[in-house]
Amino acid sequence: MEVDYKFNNTWFKDLAKPIWDTFLPRINPTRILEIGSYEGAATCYLIDNIASKRNIELHCIDTWEGGIEHKEFNVAMDQIELNFLNNVKISIEKAPCKVNLVAHKGYSSLMLANLISTGKSNYFDFVYVDGSHQAPDVLFDALQGAFNV
Repeated sequence: MEVDYKFNNTWFKDLAKPIWDTFLPRINPTRILEIGSYEGAATCYLIDNIASKRNIELHCIDTWEGGIEHKEFNVAMDQIELNFLNNVKISIEKAPCKVNLVAHKGYSSLMLANLISTGKSNYFDFVYVDGSHQAPDVLFDALQGAFNV
């Protein structure tokens, strides 16, 4: 039940969810990589919608340090990380199927390299990139995520 979650904004619910509702059932991913997890709105959506039918493996990469936009508005990133941990815990506990969630705390450049070095090259069937919003970082995440992991 969504009311159990603590999200400080409704961006995912308002903008992304309607689109994901349409295409996610067509993809049917079971091995998912999320670059940029914030409070876990997309993470919980994936768990709630996919792990209701089958087991999933979900890798989340985030620094939980925030970007320029978070620093500008003095977002308490320590609370954002706690929200992520609590939200995904709720989602996993209510999932009828097994969820193997691995949170990789660090910069995507290093975490993606670690995933590749541990055999996760060409491994994921769905990659969601929403980490840093700076153009060079987005380009790196998109290229590294799409072509290597």
